[in-house]
Amino acid sequence: MNYQFDTITDGKENQSLILKLYDSLPTNVRNLSMVTLEREVLTTQIQDIFYFSDVPDVFFGDGLLPSFQENWITPDGNNIQFENFDEISGSINSIVLDNLISSSEYNYPNLNTDFSEFANHTFFGSAKKKLENFNTKVTTIQGYYSDISESLYSEGVGISGDSSFVIQKRKNLFKKVNDEIKTFTPYERFLYYDGQQESTASAPGLGKNYADSTPVRLEDTEGTQLNGHDGFDVVYKHSTENMTDANSRVDIFNGKNLIQDKPFFNYSGSIYLSFLVKGDEFITSSKAGDLGGAGFRWDNVQQINDTNGLDVPLPVNSLHQKLVQNPDITGSEYKRFIYEASMSYWVPTNVNNDDGIPINFDIGKMTDFDGTSTHYEVLSGSMNIKTGSSKIKDSTGKYPTTVITASGVSFSGSCMPAGELFRINYASGSGGNTQAFTQSFTTDVNVTLNNPTNVLPFDNVVKTTSTEWTDWYNGAIDSASAFDTDNIHSFENNLPLYIQ
Repeated sequence: MNYQFDTITDGKENQSLILKLYDSLPTNVRNLSMVTLEREVLTTQIQDIFYFSDVPDVFFGDGLLPSFQENWITPDGNNIQFENFDEISGSINSIVLDNLISSSEYNYPNLNTDFSEFANHTFFGSAKKKLENFNTKVTTIQGYYSDISESLYSEGVGISGDSSFVIQKRKNLFKKVNDEIKTFTPYERFLYYDGQQESTASAPGLGKNYADSTPVRLEDTEGTQLNGHDGFDVVYKHSTENMTDANSRVDIFNGKNLIQDKPFFNYSGSIYLSFLVKGDEFITSSKAGDLGGAGFRWDNVQQINDTNGLDVPLPVNSLHQKLVQNPDITGSEYKRFIYEASMSYWVPTNVNNDDGIPINFDIGKMTDFDGTSTHYEVLSGSMNIKTGSSKIKDSTGKYPTTVITASGVSFSGSCMPAGELFRINYASGSGGNTQAFTQSFTTDVNVTLNNPTNVLPFDNVVKTTSTEWTDWYNGAIDSASAFDTDNIHSFENNLPLYIQ
């Protein structure tokens, strides 16, 4: 491009610039059009680049062999039998199932938000208002759950089945609860379901339910799952109707909660089992000829090899049992039972066993695991590893210990909690000759780390009228109010002062 300033045409005071271009102007550039002058420092160049790797190719095979027969649609042996709605949803409560089907318009399952801090989820709005809205929703939900609780002992409840009026009433109330929960925001879901297990910012409640998908024993002839029975999602019926041995027991929760297995993994804190039961008043904890009162029997079977899941005896005193709620059983009311259990760490001692052989801190040489035995010591408090004593060893190699070693190698540590938490049953001979058979109906089974005493049946958080809720809510409101005051992003804080 060549250029020249024109000082002749209009004089030096009104010069113009004359440009000679290498190429003609585009057709869209006309008189008085806005243009810019730019300088090309380097000529643009385009070059194709090819990369040749010096890493040799690796042969991974020819791939999968072709399948000439379809077998992926029904992988369970090509069983083409259809399952109905009850069979598919039997182990899922209606609230969870409905959320899977329709979900909530406020539910965002892909969000990964730490709700323990207001700053992570409150920007232009009010944290205090969020808590007030949640409190209103929970109060509404608990009103419905209170009505459901009243229906557990109302007229129309019977051992042969509750009346259609009571059943329909419960279904209507559960639907109202479900409709309210479906309006929960992700933050409200955190407050409602966490139970202060992930953070104390959530509402106090049950927390996670660690019960198995089938929380009771159904393997034997006495157990049956009833879906939709008495207006509940699922009810488990146990009966002596098909049992012929009068000295056997009807197992309710046997084998379902072994502390060494998932999800507990040798947990040493308190674990709570809660459930609702309606049953024959003849149910007793004693077998024929045994001593025992009415109701369920909660066995401590630590020292019985074939029931604790380890095939070795365990100390009786390593299991701690407490009856929080243990009412009489009746066929005219669903009553709530709450049991508390925990397992402890323990170590063998250095006394002589029953054969006169020194135990020498070896679990394998212990012969007495009873409650009065001196062959072991239960560790208390938070001390999981015995300090200030000799090393211990497990010559059997079967016990869960805090240190994994070869059999017979001594170590500084202890035996971890192990065994069955809730071996609950009743005698098959209950009722004697006056009762042909006994039966019980169980529902709302929860295994939790938090005490459910202040939680209504079927609910997840403590009662809003309880001191526990009031203390948490008032503290949360105070924190939220302070956050709102200091939140520079708040819409209210950015309004003119005369409007605030």
